[in-house]
Amino acid sequence: MSERIKYIFYTLFLLIHISTLISAQDGQFDSTFSNDGYTTTDLLGEDEIKKVLIQSDGKILTAGNSINISSTNFIYLARYNSDGSLDNTFDSDGIVQTHFRSSGEYCNDIALLSDGKILLVGYTFFSGTSYDIILLRYNSDGSLDATFDSDGKVFTSLSSGDDRGNSIAIQSDGKILVGGLYNGSDFVIVRYNSDGSLDTTFDTDGYVTTDFQAQQDEVSKVLLQNDGNVVAIGTVRTSSGKDIGLARYNTNGSLDTSFDSDGKVSTDFSGGFDYGTSGALQSDGKIVVVGTASISGNDLCLLRYNSNGSLDTSFDSDGKAIFNIDFRINYGKDVAVLSDGKILALALTSGGDLYINLLRLNSDGSKDLTFGTDGQQDIDFFGDDRANSLAVQSDGKIVIGGKTNINNNFFVARLKGSSAALPVELTNFKAIREGNYIRLLWETATEIDNYGFEVERKIVQEEEWETIAFIPGSGNSYSPKDYNYLDKNSIEGQLQYRLKQLNTDGTFSYSKTIEIYTQPFKLQLINNYPNPFNPTTIIKWQTDVPGYQSVIVYDALGRKIKELFNGFKPVGKHKIEFDASKLAGGIYFYSLHMGGKSITKKMLLLK
Repeated sequence: MSERIKYIFYTLFLLIHISTLISAQDGQFDSTFSNDGYTTTDLLGEDEIKKVLIQSDGKILTAGNSINISSTNFIYLARYNSDGSLDNTFDSDGIVQTHFRSSGEYCNDIALLSDGKILLVGYTFFSGTSYDIILLRYNSDGSLDATFDSDGKVFTSLSSGDDRGNSIAIQSDGKILVGGLYNGSDFVIVRYNSDGSLDTTFDTDGYVTTDFQAQQDEVSKVLLQNDGNVVAIGTVRTSSGKDIGLARYNTNGSLDTSFDSDGKVSTDFSGGFDYGTSGALQSDGKIVVVGTASISGNDLCLLRYNSNGSLDTSFDSDGKAIFNIDFRINYGKDVAVLSDGKILALALTSGGDLYINLLRLNSDGSKDLTFGTDGQQDIDFFGDDRANSLAVQSDGKIVIGGKTNINNNFFVARLKGSSAALPVELTNFKAIREGNYIRLLWETATEIDNYGFEVERKIVQEEEWETIAFIPGSGNSYSPKDYNYLDKNSIEGQLQYRLKQLNTDGTFSYSKTIEIYTQPFKLQLINNYPNPFNPTTIIKWQTDVPGYQSVIVYDALGRKIKELFNGFKPVGKHKIEFDASKLAGGIYFYSLHMGGKSITKKMLLLK
C-alpha cells in the first residue's frame, strides 16, 4: 500500500473517529426519542409539567397542570413510551385528566410505588376559602385507586389557613411523607399510612410544623435518608428577605438535634431573597440543594451540606457554587446526583425570552467541560420555555419536562447523558456479623476497567470516612463476581460502610451506604428462660474467643446431674435446651466452664 493511500485511510479514520466523538457529545438531544429528541402534548390550554419520573420498565411518567379558557386548573398525567410516543395502555390514550373541584386542583409532585401505582400530591380549595392538601393514588393503568380512602382521593386540612403539599416521598414500609406549607406560614411534614389515613405515631397527630423566624417558611422538597430520617428543603422568610432553609426530622417527627444542634439550618447569600427549590442525597449522606441566590440579580446556586448540617467546604471551597448564566436572571429548578458523583442542575434564564439550562458539575462543584458547551447545554424551543423537573435513566440519558411556548404545551425532552458505559454494575452489598468481626459481601454483574474497591468505614455519629482496605477488581468481566472483606477491628457502636469503586483511568464512584450495629461479645452466661420451668428451659451463653467449653447442671448439693454440652464453639451466641422431665422439682444450678473460668446461675424446676 502506498504512503498516499495510507495517509488517505488514516485521515478518513480520524474524521470518522472525530465525527463519532462529536455526535456522542453529552447533553445533545437524543434522536431516538421522538426523532428529534423532544415531544409536545397539547391538553386544555396552558399546560405545564411539574414532575418527571422514569418507571422500572423505561416508560416516562409526567404530571402537571393545565388551565382551561375559564382559568380553571386541572391535574394531568401523561405517560410516554421510551421512544417518546404516548403510552396507549395508560387510560387508552396515554393521558389522564383529574378534576373534581369547580375551583380547580394543583399538582406539585408524584411518586411511584413498588406495585406500579402512582401517588400525586398537590392542593385544592376543599373547605372554606383556603387551600388544603390533596393526595391522589392511581392504578398503573391511570384509573383512580378506589382502595385508597374509597375513591382514590384524600383531603387534608391542617389549619384555617393555606395548607399545601409540594413534595412526596415513600418510606420502605409504604408510609407516605408529604412536605409543604402549613397555615400559610410554616414548614410542614405530614406522614400518612399506606391507606391514606394520618399516621399518629408521627408527632402524635400525623404531622409536624417548623417555624424558623416567625415568618413564612415553606418546604419545596422532602428527602428520605437511608436511616429513615427526613430532610426538608425550602425557603424561609426573614425580616430582610428570604433564605434557603433545611430541617431534619427523626422517624418519630421530632427535630434531629444532631443536625446543626437544633435540627434547622438557614443559609443566606447577600441579605436578599434566596430560594431553595429542590435537592438530592449523595450516597455518602451529604445533601445537595439547588435554588436561586440574589447576588447579581438572581443567580443559579447549588449548595452542599455535610450530614451534620454544616456547609461542605470541599464543594467550591465554601459549600456554595454560584452560576450567573449569560449575565442574565437565572432560577434553579431541579438537581440530580449521578452514580459517578457528578451533579446535574436544571435552571431557567430570563432576559428577553425564557430558556432552559442544563449544567453538569464535577463532584467538587466545578463545571464538567465534557458536557454540552463548557459544561452547559441551553435549550430554547420558541419564545418562553420552562422546565421544572429532570430524571436520569438507567443508561445515563437525561429526561426533562416542563412547558414550551409552542401552543403552551407539555414538553418532554431526552438528552444524551454519559457517553461512556457504566464501568461497574454493583448488584448486592451487605454486612453480617461473624463473632466479633464484620463480614462485608458484595457482587458485581459486569465490570469494565475496574481497578478495585476501597472499603470505607465510619461511626454514624462521626463525619469523616476511614479507608480500611483495598480489594482488587476483576478488570473486565461480563459474568457475576463475588467479593468479601472481614473487618477485624472491633469498634463498638453503629457503623456505616461504603465502597469506593476505582476505575483504571482514576475516576471513581461510591456505593450505597449500609449500617450495622456492633457490640463485642464477652464471656457470659445468660439467665435461662423460662424460669421457673417445667419440664424444659433454654440455656444461653456467649463467648468472646473460640475454644472448648462445657455446660453442666448440678443439684442443690453440688452434685453433677447432667453435662449438656462439652466441645468446641466459635465466638458468638450459643444455646441449648435442658429437659428436666425425669428430675424432681427444686433448685438446680447450671455452670459454663471455659479456659479455666466458670460462671454459675440458679434455676427453679416446678413440679
